[in-house]
Amino acid sequence: MKLFNTCAVVVFRVLIVNTLVLIALVLMLEVFSYVALFFFGNPQPLFINTTEGVQLPQDSLLTWTHSPHYISQLGLPYENGCVVLGCFDQCNPPPIKLLITGGSTSDMTFLPFNWPAKLHELFKKRNWNITIYNSAVMGYSSTQEATNIERRLIQQVKPDIILSHSGVNEDLSFRKMNNAVYFSDTDINNKFLPNLVGLLYFNLHKQTDGNTHLTEAELADRWLKNMSKINQIASDSNCGFLGILQPALGMGKYHLSEDERVFDNPRYYQEFYSILKPIATEKTYLCNMTDVFQNTNNVFLDDCHLDEKGNSILAEAILDTLLSRGLLTNEQFDLEVKN
Repeated sequence: MKLFNTCAVVVFRVLIVNTLVLIALVLMLEVFSYVALFFFGNPQPLFINTTEGVQLPQDSLLTWTHSPHYISQLGLPYENGCVVLGCFDQCNPPPIKLLITGGSTSDMTFLPFNWPAKLHELFKKRNWNITIYNSAVMGYSSTQEATNIERRLIQQVKPDIILSHSGVNEDLSFRKMNNAVYFSDTDINNKFLPNLVGLLYFNLHKQTDGNTHLTEAELADRWLKNMSKINQIASDSNCGFLGILQPALGMGKYHLSEDERVFDNPRYYQEFYSILKPIATEKTYLCNMTDVFQNTNNVFLDDCHLDEKGNSILAEAILDTLLSRGLLTNEQFDLEVKN
């Protein structure tokens, strides 16, 4: 009996020591994951996450997508994977359908006062019968946009005009968000060990929109190819298209305010933008919007998201471009009013 008790105590001590070693190892891995995500992804609070993260459901085609439940909580009309601003198909006369794609700068669930909302206000002021179908989702790259349009939206929405407002996510999808702990229908924003779980999850389930080691030139080439692809899809469907190279802090003729100087200048896509700006200025289906704020400042909330004033200026510039390119005309709405 004495020998049995001695063995039991030894086994118990070994189990305790091994358990403590295992706990220490897991905590060390959480710290390591935090450091890795600090440099290459989106770190969460260490050990216990008490913050509410943005969770988006997985999508077999696009990796992640909107949460209809969350959109309904915001009180936004939702149809065919799009937030709808304006009347639906049953309106009489039928509205012109404007399909918007892009990332968080265009996503109505991310910023309610963004440029699509401001563009909708401009349409309402003019009594123009235009419905905006906003399919933008935070974090989307041009590959996800093109895939969504080709496989779903062109048939489901049947738009008259397509607008892509993009550029920044082409680089950020890989350098900032490859290991982000956001886009999942699992409890990836878990309370315990969020960095370790996030790092493991997104190394096992890589985003499907490309290679994490693409150069700036390769990313620029991919953006151009996807814009060309969307333009061809639009042309085949008798639909207008405008691909907008979005404004970003430090990428155009813009004087930073003192408040904006605290933001990290997005140097990692300097080459990306320097390649694309002249091309986006020349091609008829592209538009370079990097200089849109040259006569103002203090409009950036970070390296790419805009405050309400900035979104209003951008919406005005986009409307002017739609008119100057002939994608919209004042005459077509004058005729609707007369009829």
